[in-house]
Amino acid sequence: DVDFGKLAEAVWKKNRFNQSQWEILPFAVFAVKNGNKEAFPYLFSQMLRQSTRNNGQYYVPGYQGLSLPYLINDLLDRDTDVKETFAWYNKNANRLLFDKKQMKYVLSKEAR
Repeated sequence: DVDFGKLAEAVWKKNRFNQSQWEILPFAVFAVKNGNKEAFPYLFSQMLRQSTRNNGQYYVPGYQGLSLPYLINDLLDRDTDVKETFAWYNKNANRLLFDKKQMKYVLSKEAR
């Protein structure tokens, strides 16, 4: 069996400093979708930068039709605009845990 969490961590560590955002972005998406929350700040920076363009729909290379705002809200189980989601993330980032069954991030029980 492949441990996608470990793979995501290794992929993100190896590729997070690539020169082009188009090269980094798919690695960041893979990382957060598989439990590596260290890539969220990069995704938020890209999402916030693009939120005024393309009606806020920033698509990810290699993930056809996947909107970055949709992905982040889905993984964090949020239904808010970009800035509200970012504020919520900043408030709760240290309490987020990845639930492998749901394939989403949840707040730790200690945080509730």
